[in-house]
Amino acid sequence: MKAYIKKIVIVLLIFIFSFNLFSLEIPSLDEVFTISNVQEEDLTGDGIISIGLLFSGCTPESPVFNAALKNYFLLKDAVSEYKKLNQYELGEKILELMYEKVLSSYDLNTTEIQVMLTSGKYNCVSSSLLYLALATDFGLDARVQETQKHAFVILYLDDGRKIDVETTNPYGFNPGNKKEINQKSSGQKKYVTVPKSYYSNKIEVSKLKAISVIAKNRCKLMGDKLDYKNAIPLAASAYLFVQKENEKNLVREDFDKLCMNFALDGLKAGQSNQVLDFFEEVYDVYGKTKMLDSRYSDVTYNTVVDYCNKEQYDEALQFATNRFSNVDSKTQFEINQMIFQGKTIKYLAGLDWEKRIEEIKKVKKENSPYTDQNFFNMLGKMEEQSWLQIIYEYEKKEDYLKAAELCDRALQSINSSTINNRKKNCLKNHGILVHNQIVPLINQKKYDEALRILEQALKQNPNDSLLKSDYAKIKTK
Repeated sequence: MKAYIKKIVIVLLIFIFSFNLFSLEIPSLDEVFTISNVQEEDLTGDGIISIGLLFSGCTPESPVFNAALKNYFLLKDAVSEYKKLNQYELGEKILELMYEKVLSSYDLNTTEIQVMLTSGKYNCVSSSLLYLALATDFGLDARVQETQKHAFVILYLDDGRKIDVETTNPYGFNPGNKKEINQKSSGQKKYVTVPKSYYSNKIEVSKLKAISVIAKNRCKLMGDKLDYKNAIPLAASAYLFVQKENEKNLVREDFDKLCMNFALDGLKAGQSNQVLDFFEEVYDVYGKTKMLDSRYSDVTYNTVVDYCNKEQYDEALQFATNRFSNVDSKTQFEINQMIFQGKTIKYLAGLDWEKRIEEIKKVKKENSPYTDQNFFNMLGKMEEQSWLQIIYEYEKKEDYLKAAELCDRALQSINSSTINNRKKNCLKNHGILVHNQIVPLINQKKYDEALRILEQALKQNPNDSLLKSDYAKIKTK
């Protein structure tokens, strides 16, 4: 039986997944919440914080929501005392007050706004959004910069200067390579730096896109824990929230990657039908993308591989046919080819040797579009083995001439060095058999009888050296 190989799918993973099997639960595509008609130019700092709280999983009914907002307003009040400063000085003061009043402990995975505003724990995303909110409320043009591993802010001044603001560092306004931080809790000092590589390939994003990064980070952590039930609806909310087309495409890509990782884990859990049903639901709600189409085709193909490796070809065909409307034409052909070849090999393997040879010849003549050189090579090996089995049956009966004749018939159909060598052995064994037959006659000096046997044998096997040598020796007697 041919073993079929699954396609290896390489994805640029934002959401890292575990290889452990899990109990698959199909996630809902209903958004956690929807925020419509948000205009970028009308968004206030209060609004940035409020929407950020929603993306952080904090609902307005929660006491923590109100506590976080209250702390933001207190910080805002503190900044208002310096609103008469020039843009550069005010921008620097905002960062200083963020650390004096709120931020206390950096934590890579702490993206939630309510955690930052109530406990002081923050990361680059939450602190950048806090700076963005305050800058917005005080009329400064701050813009979040997103990279693959980091987020920071650039402050645009009216005089044309652009000031980097590294919000993970209290001395990050127009920073150098290192800034010394005074740790109030311990009295110790340490240096906070961000590797230069973290700043490469930065993209300046809108306020809406910047807020959505909260969802992106949270979804990554949920994906690590296989919590697709909560991750996918949150990713859907982010996709509907972002408005600019190029940014919306990026958020959709994040959403799609999360769905694709869910598909990988679902496939490992042996629930490919449920995964493909989920993909079709995504198509219905959010439309198709090349990324999801490719994964849909791969899941279908790999599921067919599983069926074929179990020799369940009818089931494979039924499964594939039900999914072909969303499978690309190339994968459809590969699937049909896999099933045709597997089913044919299974049928041929169940026949007796002679019938198998007959049917193999028919398959070769049919010229199906699903045949290829590898398949023909496989048929050639099957036919060779079938001929060898038949030839062997005659060899066991010491009917070496018949076995040699069958070798000739086989070689008319296939090119086989094994069968060619088998023919040589058959003719040689025939010569030995005749030689052993005439030795007693020679010992009894019955030369005429021995010659008659040799002459008949040489007609059938004229090139055998042992027979010709025996004949020559007897003729001299």
